Amino acid sequence: MEDQKLIDLYLDYCNDFLTIERFSEYHNLSVNESRSIIARGKVKYLSQNPSQRLFFTLNTKPMNDVSPANAAFFKKRYEDKLLSEHSA
Repeated sequence: MEDQKLIDLYLDYCNDFLTIERFSEYHNLSVNESRSIIARGKVKYLSQNPSQRLFFTLNTKPMNDVSPANAAFFKKRYEDKLLSEHSA
């Protein structure tokens, strides 16, 4: 899939959908395909524009702390909802 299409789908998800399940249904994709597309689109979008990457980094810094306590908390609470950043 071309880069701009991935970015467009990522932005479509961010702007128009509340859940990955609904995004998947609308675009006739499996949930795993949708997760992969959204994660790859996010990487492409953030790498395309340095100001977007800086904004994202600065505004998510507390969540980027991978202390054992934070890792356990997020895994327990969000494990089934997290997008894999490494699927790109």
